[in-house]
Amino acid sequence: MEQVIEKFVIYQIRKKIIENDEQEKYVYAYMVFIEQLINIFIALLVGIITKNVDYVISFIVAYMCLRTFGGGHHAKTAHQCCIVSAGIIITICFLKNYNFIHEVSINFLLCLCNIIIILYAPEDSKNKLLNKREHKINRTR
Repeated sequence: MEQVIEKFVIYQIRKKIIENDEQEKYVYAYMVFIEQLINIFIALLVGIITKNVDYVISFIVAYMCLRTFGGGHHAKTAHQCCIVSAGIIITICFLKNYNFIHEVSINFLLCLCNIIIILYAPEDSKNKLLNKREHKINRTR
């Protein structure tokens, strides 16, 4: 996938769409974008299979915002991230389909998680360390 993206970025450079010195940034940005699209596609596919599309969409929106600004665990590779993300979605759908998640427990867990996030976010990960500026900005969001 990275080779295809690099060729696409080189094509954009030749067409003067982007500057040559920005090649590395664009390759990275496209890689992250495609990885996120793959994760979203897999999550939606799981939602369709388990008949929980609305639940999965709600989870994706909340989870993406939290992960963007809250920090925490980051997988070492995109493949690991994809597997962990799919595992979380499958677990959530399984719990919902078999009534392991009740309205009261959802509200309790939501409150508990919000308290933990307010107290500790953003959190560094050994695979993605935040500098002081990022920590301060993400703390205020």
